[in-house]
Amino acid sequence: MNLSSKLILSITVVILTGVPLLGFGVYQLTRNVIEDSIRTNQQSLAEQVIRTIDRTLYKVRQDIQVIAEDIVLKEFSKTSAGKSLINLNQKRLQKHLLLTGPWRHLFLVDIQGVIVTSTQKKYLASHINTLHFGRVAYESAMRGEIYTSDLLFSKTTPSIIFAAPIYDNNQPHRPILGVVIGNFNWFVVRQLFNEIDPIHQVYLLNSKWKTIATSSSQQIFLHKSLIDVDGINSILQRKTSGSMVLPSLINPQEDVFISYADQRGFLNYQGHHWILFIKTPLQIVFSPIYQVAQKIAFLSGIVGILLVGVFYIVGKTLTRPIEHLSQTMQIAGKGNLDVRAKIISTDEIGILAATFNQMTENLSRITVSKAYVEKVLASMIDTLIVINPDATIRILNQSVLTLLGYSEEELIGQNISTIIMEEEQKIFRGTGLEILEQKGFIRDQEVLYRTKKGDNIPMLISGSVMRDSEGQLEGIVCVAQDITERKEFQEMKRLNAKLKSTQAQLIQSGKLASLGELATGIAHEINQPLTYISTKVQILQLDIEKGRTDLPQVHTTLKAFKERIKRISAIIRHLRTLGRDQEMEFVRVNLSDVLENTLLLLSERMRLQNIQFHQDLERECPPLRGNPFQLEQVFINLIQNAIEVLEIQNGGHISIKAVRLPEQQKVEIQFSDSGPGVPSKFLERIFDPFYTTKQEGKGTGLGLSISYGIIQAHHGEMICHSQPDQGATFIITLPIEKML
Repeated sequence: MNLSSKLILSITVVILTGVPLLGFGVYQLTRNVIEDSIRTNQQSLAEQVIRTIDRTLYKVRQDIQVIAEDIVLKEFSKTSAGKSLINLNQKRLQKHLLLTGPWRHLFLVDIQGVIVTSTQKKYLASHINTLHFGRVAYESAMRGEIYTSDLLFSKTTPSIIFAAPIYDNNQPHRPILGVVIGNFNWFVVRQLFNEIDPIHQVYLLNSKWKTIATSSSQQIFLHKSLIDVDGINSILQRKTSGSMVLPSLINPQEDVFISYADQRGFLNYQGHHWILFIKTPLQIVFSPIYQVAQKIAFLSGIVGILLVGVFYIVGKTLTRPIEHLSQTMQIAGKGNLDVRAKIISTDEIGILAATFNQMTENLSRITVSKAYVEKVLASMIDTLIVINPDATIRILNQSVLTLLGYSEEELIGQNISTIIMEEEQKIFRGTGLEILEQKGFIRDQEVLYRTKKGDNIPMLISGSVMRDSEGQLEGIVCVAQDITERKEFQEMKRLNAKLKSTQAQLIQSGKLASLGELATGIAHEINQPLTYISTKVQILQLDIEKGRTDLPQVHTTLKAFKERIKRISAIIRHLRTLGRDQEMEFVRVNLSDVLENTLLLLSERMRLQNIQFHQDLERECPPLRGNPFQLEQVFINLIQNAIEVLEIQNGGHISIKAVRLPEQQKVEIQFSDSGPGVPSKFLERIFDPFYTTKQEGKGTGLGLSISYGIIQAHHGEMICHSQPDQGATFIITLPIEKML
């Protein structure tokens, strides 16, 4: 069997197998889509009908309230039953009978249960209990409820009873004066079913599963002898919305499709748990699916036949040039490289023939094209220079000419010293050349190329020795890369490191300057307990000399000494730690600890200057990640600036508030004082280096600038808000630990 027959047979088998499978897959996909659409539409129809019923009954419920609120009916309830007024109210009820509902009857009942006005005169002066529906409706309305009954069945027609209380709005407590009762006409609901396509049978069942309305003359919903009703019973138990197929127990042609929806009420109308069923013959519902199946089967057959014919022609067309190419290859295999295959198309077969022709042409060549090699060299991005053993330039590529600004004639035959600085030519001369010849290569050495204009360009050069067939040195191949950008980057990196070092020194200087400004307060903080201890020691010495030693009192005094010495030690120890040149190391930071250390150094100074301090730290304030000493330096700068401002006005108050911003995953810290504030003209430059509003000699102008830089290094923000005579507020926002 030749290739053509094999190809056609294989394609035929694939088509006869694949087309039916593809058709079946398309049918299943289409069936699912159509079936889902049908189920959705049928269920939507059921839900639409039951919702229309709910809205209709909700409107009737609103109508009975409107009648109850009618002012004439209220006045009637408060006056005697005069004949003229009875006639007037009779007309009013007749008007509502026409404009609302529709109602079969309307009744106005007083608080004794007597019907005082009715659209049917035969009920006048009767007690409401004489009506079979009246008692429950009347009692519910007298309790202040809007009453809606389930569907009631009577000897004539079924109906729904609505009742609403009548209030006396002229009294403070709005007592109930009577009740309006309406007998709603059920035919309105049944008329809704007439708008549905006759192919559907609609059944409305009450909460006791009794059919209360239907579009068919058949009142029984399903016959147990014909349909398995277990599924229906499960639906009635769940009272939900959906659809299902119910198979017939006798004839499959009588299978039905059921869509159902439960009553959910509308607004303040709660409904009575009715459930609506729409029953449709399955053959009618799924007729679009059956039609699609027939069309797909027909089209699959047509497509299969067409594909077999098309691929038969294509197979013959494809295999003919392949057979010709096979014959040509057999001739070439016998040694005839001058033979060429006929190229009769531009498709893959034609490309294969052209490739075969190229292969035979390449096999006939014994040397590599010089033009091809030159094209490769010219396409190189890096510079390439071939140097003779006497250091003269033999070959170079276009990148050398472009980089240095020479023409090829100006460099060929010239000594390498023309483009390489003299002190760097040693690698190609004397001892350097001997080492290169022994090692065979050089790698990544920095040299300077000199342009035609005299500029120096840093290059990274690598070279390899080229030898002839006898192993003698024939030349050196050098490839070099321009590293100007790398050098600039290294210089920028060096300057950046120097800048960081300078910033660190500046922060340390600012820290020491702040500690110097704290000297007075710290000295008083240390001197006060020392004075206390000195005085107490003198008193103890006199008591001991006079023999008046009170051991409990001595124990108490020594304990006080210990507490004051402990505080002095803590201050000195913290000063030594704070003043030390610390590395920029970020750790877990508790905001309250930083504030506590800050107050250890500043609290006494605030007390001496009659400054009240208030802190409000959120209890659940999360930890930060940063440098505690740098954050403390920021706190000291801000509080110390506030102290200096408040010293001028002989006191005031400083407050710190910290809250978590959960949406931004940040903590906001506010430093506020009661000083005169910062003038608006200074706010834009307040964080600039060496900018200060203090008197000459009282500030470096670096405190706020350093603080601003520290906060930025902590990935935070720092701003200042101030109004004249309303103090200043510095707001710092820092990300919580998990955001870094």
